[in-house]
Amino acid sequence: MKTIYAVTATETSDDYKRPQGWSEVKLARTYEDAKAIAAHMYLERVQDRDMFFSSEDLHTEFKKAVANTNATEIADKVYDFFQAKQYDIFVGDFVPFTFEVNIQERILTKVPSKTLMTMVKDLATVEFD
Repeated sequence: MKTIYAVTATETSDDYKRPQGWSEVKLARTYEDAKAIAAHMYLERVQDRDMFFSSEDLHTEFKKAVANTNATEIADKVYDFFQAKQYDIFVGDFVPFTFEVNIQERILTKVPSKTLMTMVKDLATVEFD
């Protein structure tokens, strides 16, 4: 069986009693790739919402966390930073919102067509009184 990793980003907001939710799922073949995808999702959200603009302290912490990091380790550093700080960074000042990224390991599965056909035939032959 083959393993894949599902990287799920979920955002919620409550804009004046109009709650909204959004999610996106991306797939990766390795855990390292999944961490890179998750790090990218975090960075995109920080840029889109100018998250560090309102918190100089968090921006300084981020710069220290990634300082002198080489390209092979940057995904780990960025992912680990945002996992540790997501509840400090992703909160709204005036409009409450959340943003989370999760990585889940999944097993690829296959259902044979014959199995589907058997189930369909069984359901199609059911008689109701």
